[in-house]
Amino acid sequence: MEEKELKQALEALKDTPDRLNLVYALVDSNFNKTDALKKIDRSKSWLYAIPTDEIDYLIGLAREYNLATKMRALEIINAAVPHAAEVQVKLLDARDDRVKQAAASQVLDRGVGKVAAPVELSGKDGEGLKIIVEYANSQTDTPTIP
Repeated sequence: MEEKELKQALEALKDTPDRLNLVYALVDSNFNKTDALKKIDRSKSWLYAIPTDEIDYLIGLAREYNLATKMRALEIINAAVPHAAEVQVKLLDARDDRVKQAAASQVLDRGVGKVAAPVELSGKDGEGLKIIVEYANSQTDTPTIP
C-alpha cells in the first residue's frame, strides 16, 4: 500500500475512533490482540462483534502502518550516517585519550572489521581442538588454518 493510500485509510477511520485506536494499539502491542484490547479498554466480545473481514482489514492496516513507520525511521537513520561518520572521525582528534581510543575502535571495526578471536573446542576426553584462523597476509582475505 502506498503512503498516500495508507494515510487516506487511517483518515477514514477517524469516524470510528475505536477502530483507529485498535490499529495503533495492535502496532504498540506487537500485534497481540489481547494486549491491544487492554490498551484501548475494550473486550474480546467487542472485537468479535466486528465482522471478520473488517478485523482482517484493521490488522492489515496496522501492519502497513508499522512497516511505513519502520521504513521512515530507516530513511532518517540512513540520511544521518554520513554525519555520524564525520563525528567519529573528528573524535579521533579529541583531547581525551579515552575518547580517541573509543573513536578509533569504532572507525576500525566498521572500516576494517573486528579482529577474529581464536576459538577453542573441547571434547569429552579432555583433549581440545584449537582452531586459530590467521590471515596469510594483508594481500588476501582467505583465512588459513594451521
